[in-house]
Amino acid sequence: MKKNTKIIAVSLGLIGFGMYFFYKQGKQSGLANENPENEKADWDKLLKKGSQGKEVVILQEALKGLVADGDFGSLTEARLKKVTGATQTTLNQYNDFFKKQS
Repeated sequence: MKKNTKIIAVSLGLIGFGMYFFYKQGKQSGLANENPENEKADWDKLLKKGSQGKEVVILQEALKGLVADGDFGSLTEARLKKVTGATQTTLNQYNDFFKKQS
C-alpha cells in the first residue's frame, strides 16, 4: 500500500511540474497581443517608476530577467533603460521600439 502512495505522490508531482512548465512556456512566448488576458490591458498606459498593475507585469515578462510582480520599481526602470534607453514607456511604444530594431 505504501508503494502505491509513493507512486501516486511522484505522479502528481510530475503532472504538476509539467503543467507549470507549459504555463511558463506560454507566458514567455512574447509580448504580442495574442493572449486574451493581455487584451484587457491598457496598451497606451504610461508605465514609469511607481506604476502598478497588469500592464507592468506584461512589460516585466517581456523584458526578461525580472520578477513579474506588477510593481514598476528601480530594477524594472534600470532594465527598461538598458534595453530601450528610456525610463518610461507604454506597451505599444515598447513593441514599436523592437519593430524598429529589426
